Amino acid sequence: MTSDVLGELIEHLIVLADARGMRIDLGRPKQQQVPFAHRHPPRRRAVGEKGPTDLGIPGVLSAEGRQSDVRRQARWTASDLAHAAAAMPKDYWAALRWCLAEDQKARHRLKVRLLEHALELKEEHGWPEEVKRGECGKCGLMLSRRKYAQDLVAMALMEGACPRAFQSERDRARWFSLSETHWRRMMMVPYHLVFGELANWYICAWTYIARRLWKRHEDRAQRGTANQSVIANGGR
Repeated sequence: MTSDVLGELIEHLIVLADARGMRIDLGRPKQQQVPFAHRHPPRRRAVGEKGPTDLGIPGVLSAEGRQSDVRRQARWTASDLAHAAAAMPKDYWAALRWCLAEDQKARHRLKVRLLEHALELKEEHGWPEEVKRGECGKCGLMLSRRKYAQDLVAMALMEGACPRAFQSERDRARWFSLSETHWRRMMMVPYHLVFGELANWYICAWTYIARRLWKRHEDRAQRGTANQSVIANGGR
């Protein structure tokens, strides 16, 4: 995947997150990233027709005759986002792609990794070998007693891609074909441990991007300060 494509993909994921009401705040570059000569509004030259209170006309115009808004805060470019997302851990990247874009390849990876995690938790915390459940609400077949970990993973992936899939523990119990009482007593904690791992990967993905963005910005600022020092010293 090229840098341009990766940067555009990250921008698309940010838009998808915003459409779901999840505001992704990666911050903005500080003023140091704006060239030194444009850190302040352009000076205005007085025309002398309306007295000293007349601010005059802008002293700097664009080629189209419009004043450039040099005070507008800078934004991260697609190139910045691509650099920040490069070498991201695969689980983090898969969580982003599935939770926001419902990418099927990402889902396959997450399903495998979350099932491994669920089985490790089952052994570590002594989860029951079997869970007696009722019929599937869609097909009417009896749900597997021993393979309930797969269904916990399926629920976690469903909620990751659609946060409003389950409005309450009662909804989760109904999907899992348990009474709410048995769900809360037996499966609620295991489920949230599985779902928590997916949520953690998703959050870590954005944290990874934000951290690398600011590291890139700081590196640029340091180089800019060094260049200005060289210019101030006459190139020495």
